[in-house]
Amino acid sequence: MATLTRVLGELESSQPKGHEAPTSAAMFLEAMPFLFGSDRHEYQEKMVGLLRGKLNKSQLLEAKNNAAMKAKVEATKAELESHRQGLIVAQESEQAARDAVQEKASVVTEKNASVKEEKRIHLETKAKTDEMEQEREELQKARDEVKSVIDEHLDALAKGALESEEARDDAVKIVCAYVQKLAPSKALLASLPKSLLRPTQGPFSKYTIDETSALLSEKCTALTAKLDASTESFRYVKAESLGAWAIADVAREKVHLATQEKAGAAAALESAIAEVESMKAQVTEFEGRFNTVLSEQAIAEARLRDTESALEELEHLEDGDLEMPAAKRMKVAEKENLVQVMSPTICSVSEFAL
Repeated sequence: MATLTRVLGELESSQPKGHEAPTSAAMFLEAMPFLFGSDRHEYQEKMVGLLRGKLNKSQLLEAKNNAAMKAKVEATKAELESHRQGLIVAQESEQAARDAVQEKASVVTEKNASVKEEKRIHLETKAKTDEMEQEREELQKARDEVKSVIDEHLDALAKGALESEEARDDAVKIVCAYVQKLAPSKALLASLPKSLLRPTQGPFSKYTIDETSALLSEKCTALTAKLDASTESFRYVKAESLGAWAIADVAREKVHLATQEKAGAAAALESAIAEVESMKAQVTEFEGRFNTVLSEQAIAEARLRDTESALEELEHLEDGDLEMPAAKRMKVAEKENLVQVMSPTICSVSEFAL
């Protein structure tokens, strides 16, 4: 009887607030002490039938609600699992993004090391190029100097093209000073000034000038050969230096690109971290929803069990297997007045849509 009374009480409390008229559940609760006994009046039988109908309808509603709750639990569980899988995917993406950042950082480090090495090579080749450029300029200057001595001074003296004495003296000084640096024989060096001033006077002067010209020409030829060789080497070293510069420039560009890729990977990591946090929040939210619907399902199942138990209790009461406490206290005189008690109640209950 306890379950039956509780079910009717729950039906009464579940009615919308603000209704002044008593509900059918409230009327059943009021009539409960008078419904059962060994000798039931037809009004009692009718009231019991109405009660059974009320409980059967409640059972159907609770069964329908229980099925709906099971479907809601399954749907919420599926959503929760979907979000959990989404969290796993997001965490995997985050780890992949972290790996990508580390990989890009390693590439940047590697490219920076490459730039450092290529820059070192370029500086070495540039230093060598500068050294050879200086050597080539010195050879060029030396060759131009000896050519100037030959073309502008020795030949002019030998041809008597210098008219003023001062010009001739200056030319002689220049030629003799340069020849002296070549360490010729003492005899040639001693006779050279006079021979240059009198180039046409006698075979000795001619011989001296010819020997001087040959000496200077030999020096000029040697310097020209060195200059040509130095120029060729310079071209090679210059090309090598330009190549090293180009390689270093490419390496710097690779560092720039690698740095940009690292920045992009870092941005992707930030997005991945944010996605993980978002998915965690969603999982937490749906775990709360799932726990709520599980509680609701447990309540629905308990209500269904209570309704089924109430029907069983009703059946036992009808069969006389259970005895109403109030029935033991009922007097015969009360049974005579039962019609007056039950008649208005049955009429009122019948007015409700059970």
